[in-house]
Amino acid sequence: MIHVSAGSVPSLGAGRLKAMLALILISSLPSASAATETPFGPESGSAPQATMSVSSLRQEIELIPCGLCENMVDFEDVLGGPDAGTPYDEILVSGNVSFAERLTPQPLSYVEFLDNTYDELECLASLDAPLTLLPGEANQNTVVFHSTNLTENVIAGLGPSGWPDLVSIGEGALALILPTDAAYLGFDIVGAHPEFDNQLWLCFYDRNATLIDIVSLEDFNDGCYAFRRSGGEIDIAALSIHNLDYGGIGYDDFCFGVETTGVEDVDFSRVKSMY
Repeated sequence: MIHVSAGSVPSLGAGRLKAMLALILISSLPSASAATETPFGPESGSAPQATMSVSSLRQEIELIPCGLCENMVDFEDVLGGPDAGTPYDEILVSGNVSFAERLTPQPLSYVEFLDNTYDELECLASLDAPLTLLPGEANQNTVVFHSTNLTENVIAGLGPSGWPDLVSIGEGALALILPTDAAYLGFDIVGAHPEFDNQLWLCFYDRNATLIDIVSLEDFNDGCYAFRRSGGEIDIAALSIHNLDYGGIGYDDFCFGVETTGVEDVDFSRVKSMY
């Protein structure tokens, strides 16, 4: 897993959520590497310093430093592979966590971004109970593959153009259901391009299929992102994700659990709050 210390978390600010209640700004440095072509578009290497925005609709979910990992899903127990990888048209189970395009009955629509078409999900106030996953159309659900410069599997949603079109990889939505309720949930992001003003939306749900919170990120970079219940509740059961990132993004090393004792909050010594 890629660990992001409190001091290197990119900055937080206003997202696209109209009902945003809170907003925080923190700065971070981008990684440096030579630009190469990947399934997620050109690999960013000489991008300027990124400023990431994070907003929480209800302030029920908060960003925390990565480090905890009681249960990890790394997709090494399922078939992946190089190039376009292995598509999964049905619900994929890895590490006892289930993955598919979306949660039932989340509406799916499409949005244009930088000449490509992306999945867009609606974060409903409540879903069908019990929680269930809804796979996408054939070759538009999920894919597991080796990203460029990686020998480990990552998962990505498949966009409307469909597998094996490399353009589709990472432009689709992704959802998951945990086997047990959690207080925190984190994951690695692979293939991000903050220089193109990327955006990501996360919809957190409890086991009763009720929305806990909506979190949005803007101008985010590759790295580990972890979130926990701000009140200490142990009720995170499901998550849906959709993005607008040039070339799309993949995910790896999903971590979840209940033990948050000893985990410090993000260092807000350089934080500027804005309303």
